Amino acid sequence: MTDAPLSVNLSESALQILQEGPAPGETSTGIARIAIAGRRSGEFQYDFEQIISSDVRDDDVPVEFEGLKFYVEASSAASLEGATIDYVTDKLGRSGFTVDNPNPLWPDESHQKVAELIESDINPAIAMHGGAIELVDYAPPRIQIRMTGGCQGCASSTATLKNGIEIILKESFPEIEEIDDVTDHSEGENPYM
Repeated sequence: MTDAPLSVNLSESALQILQEGPAPGETSTGIARIAIAGRRSGEFQYDFEQIISSDVRDDDVPVEFEGLKFYVEASSAASLEGATIDYVTDKLGRSGFTVDNPNPLWPDESHQKVAELIESDINPAIAMHGGAIELVDYAPPRIQIRMTGGCQGCASSTATLKNGIEIILKESFPEIEEIDDVTDHSEGENPYM
């Protein structure tokens, strides 16, 4: 674990839920972790989970809250600086965690342009098969993407990447030489093929 100070806040309601447990009758592990799982439709997507001590990774960033051990995945720490995690219930009685995050979605304009191309030109085409592509990282000459929905675990995902996604991205951004698919295709729950 790193010792870097990190400013992430938990509301009273979020802290209470994490200390009491995820559902009535269930006990809390007293340990939680948050990570940025992706970016879609102009928003961060979060992975928020209760974990046990053996799940804590060496590079997780610890933040203590009144006896609750709370960790931020190291790769997400900079993008969660100053964020506030809350637990809310809407008018329909649905409850869940929300994150008020003051950080920009992308570190610079080039990331934003690649993400916008994916949203406007690539995702509408693969949405017909229930899939989507997310930009994970862009560091020319390499780009990392993640396939979701019907693309995750699809037998044709490599063909979609090589014969569609790669062509569109390289044509629009000539500095891109390599596209890495970081998808865990074994976790696909509803692949198209």
